[in-house]
Amino acid sequence: NEKMKKQINELEENIIKKQITIDQLQSDYLECFNLKDQYFVELQVKQNKLRENEKKVQELSLKNDNLLKGKENELLEKIKEIEELKSQIKIQKEQIQQLLQQQQLQ
Repeated sequence: NEKMKKQINELEENIIKKQITIDQLQSDYLECFNLKDQYFVELQVKQNKLRENEKKVQELSLKNDNLLKGKENELLEKIKEIEELKSQIKIQKEQIQQLLQQQQLQ
């Protein structure tokens, strides 16, 4: 009878230990589950921030491209003006040469 009580006690202790282990595992599982949710939320926040930054980069890139196009057009206009001035200078030099020749003939 005493042996039977001892076995029952051991079994009860075993059950208690296993229940503690089960409780700890459940607690660990819940903690992992909560951490997973927390990391998922953080990941979404970071992905949203990344998308915002990518959008800003695209906007700035487009703005930069437009500014460059504007500057390029300004430069092309300046080049045209310079070419026109060169042409006028050439014509005026020719006119001066003609006037000088006419003066020499007189």
